[in-house]
Amino acid sequence: MNLSLEQPKRAPRFGVLAGLDVVGAGVAAQLNAVGMSRHDANRPVVIIDPVSLPVACVMGDQAALKRFLYDGVCRLEQVGVDAVIVPDALAAELLAELRPEVTVTVLQLAEALRFVAEGSAPEPAKRPFKIGVIGGVGPAATVDLLDKIVVNTDARCDQDHVKVIVEQNPQIPDRTAHLLEGGADPTIALYATAKRLEAAGASVIAIPCNTAHVFVPRIQPGLSIPIVNMLEATLGHIRETYPGRQVGLLATNGTIRTRAYHAVAEALGITLMVPDADDQTRVMAAIYGQYGVKAGYVAGVCADDLNVAMTALVKRGAEVLILGCTELPLLVQECPDALIAGQRVAVVDPTAILARTCIRLAREHVAV
Repeated sequence: MNLSLEQPKRAPRFGVLAGLDVVGAGVAAQLNAVGMSRHDANRPVVIIDPVSLPVACVMGDQAALKRFLYDGVCRLEQVGVDAVIVPDALAAELLAELRPEVTVTVLQLAEALRFVAEGSAPEPAKRPFKIGVIGGVGPAATVDLLDKIVVNTDARCDQDHVKVIVEQNPQIPDRTAHLLEGGADPTIALYATAKRLEAAGASVIAIPCNTAHVFVPRIQPGLSIPIVNMLEATLGHIRETYPGRQVGLLATNGTIRTRAYHAVAEALGITLMVPDADDQTRVMAAIYGQYGVKAGYVAGVCADDLNVAMTALVKRGAEVLILGCTELPLLVQECPDALIAGQRVAVVDPTAILARTCIRLAREHVAV
């Protein structure tokens, strides 16, 4: 006996705004009439949104009509329709304004009838590419990422830029404090923030915190969209751009002791140098100290501390320096040939690489 595991084809589900149809069943009758030749199980299903057309719309208020249309399409999308049918008389300009803002296909009745007659279903609406940012880790680093997304985008006008959704959540527990001192675990806070961004339509998630990438394996399995791994992107860039060079890493104690960068580097054949104990204390002071970046400083003692640590790594042979905490690029800019301790050194900014990676993904999405 041959048993087919193929699932039966599901009947298309169409949504109708009763307020635009006067009697929503009118559309249902037309769809069913065209689909009579189809097997009962494959006849179109019509789901009617019963909300009446507001009086303001009847009186010709176009803004009220646009609000009614958008809200109704969103309600129908939430109940799982494949497409929403609107009257053929609805202005093409209005449809062109609506379609980019919803994630369900919007069809005029004539188009829907054609799909039913052919026994096919409408193509899913192409979702606009959106970068979802888990912000607040830290707040200034989040703003820096947003700035670098804008600066690195090849745009001639506002509309050429990439859509970005940010949840600035500074209440996410400190990553290093948890990893090294047993502080509050940020896993649920990171995961919950990522899920909210996913629900808001994000295509990818960016986390402007190097240490937070230690937690990516804990949260990625529960997401349907990828987290852009800043560490992998940074080390991949170094392997391609500066092959064979000695690489020094400036990062938090949490990043270094968990060997988050080291694990990726070893897989790529890159050896990392880290500061000695005294210089690592200086790096941490530049980030977390009384006059550090997280306290709101971007010059003075914090910059001096970082410069001492960078100089020491260069004197030990580092030819590439990774600013492996997203607060550090607020003190030093990326530069392919910075002069440090009399040597030309590449200073690599993972935040900038994360921004450029997200922009590349957005371009690839548009090109598909």
